Amino acid sequence: MKTVWALEPKNQNSAAIKGMARLLGQFSRSAQDLSVGFVVTEHESYLYTAFDLSEEERFSTYPKELILEDLKRSKVRLKPSHVHILRHRTLSTTSAVDKLLGFAKSKRAKLLALFTHNKKGIERLVVGSFAETAVHRSQIDLLLAGPKTVYPAHVRSILYASDFGPDSKRDLRRVVKICKHLRARLTVFHAAQVIYRWSLDESNPEIHAYRRTTKKMADWIESECKKAHLPCSVILKAEFESTPELAIKAARAAKADLIVVSAKVGPFGALMGGSVTRSIIRHGTYPVLVFKR
Repeated sequence: MKTVWALEPKNQNSAAIKGMARLLGQFSRSAQDLSVGFVVTEHESYLYTAFDLSEEERFSTYPKELILEDLKRSKVRLKPSHVHILRHRTLSTTSAVDKLLGFAKSKRAKLLALFTHNKKGIERLVVGSFAETAVHRSQIDLLLAGPKTVYPAHVRSILYASDFGPDSKRDLRRVVKICKHLRARLTVFHAAQVIYRWSLDESNPEIHAYRRTTKKMADWIESECKKAHLPCSVILKAEFESTPELAIKAARAAKADLIVVSAKVGPFGALMGGSVTRSIIRHGTYPVLVFKR
C-alpha cells in the first residue's frame, strides 16, 4: 500500500517516530511504498530564522536534513529520495493540507499518516488543526496518532467503531480484510440510541423497528466474520455517555491496538468522523485509522 507520512522536523520524539514507522510497516509490504512529505509554510519560524543558510537551503535541503536526522535518531531507515519538502507560501491550514493531499495524489497513495498535536484554545483558533482539516478534506484513508498514542509492536486486536449507516457493510468488509492481513481479532462497537435499551413509549412501532434494524445489522456482522473465519465480537451500547467515551471503554475492554472509524469527505463530516475522531485521539491512547467514504 503506497503511503505518505506527513512528518515535521523537530516536532516528534524518537519513540513516536519509531512507533509510527513500525505501525506503517504493518500496512505496507515494502519500504519503497513509503514517502515522507513536509509542507513548509509561513509558520515555520525556525526555518525563517536560520540566517546562516541561503533562502533556498532554508526551505529545501535544511528541513530535509532535519527530517533525515530525526529518522536516523529514531532508527528508522528510509532513503533520502523518499523524503520530500513541499514549499508553500501560505498562512492557511486548509491550503497547506491541500498541498499535502495533492502530493499524496501524485504518489498514488492510499494512506496518509499524520501526527496530531491536540492544540487548544487560542493556539488552535490561530493556527488551526492540520490533522482535523485533513480528516474533512482528504479523499484517501488516514492513520492518526496523538501525543498519548501507544504504538503496538504488532496489531493483534482492532476495534471498529461503526455508525451502522448505509456504508457500514462496505467498511466492515474492509476492516475484515485488514484483520485477515494483520492476523488480528475484531471487535465491532456501535453506540446505539438509548431507545435500543429502553423507552417511555414502548408501544411506538418506530422504536421496535429501530431495534430490529440495529439487531439485524449486528447479526449480519457476526455472520460475515464467521464466513471469513475471523474471530469477532459485536458490542452494542445504549447509554447516556458520549460516543468517544464509550468507544474508548470498549477498546480498553477489547485490549485493542488500533481503532477504526469512518468519515465522509466534506466540511461537516459524518457522525463517526470529525469531532468523534478528534475526541478519541485526544482522550485515548490508540492510533486511529479513518476510512474515507
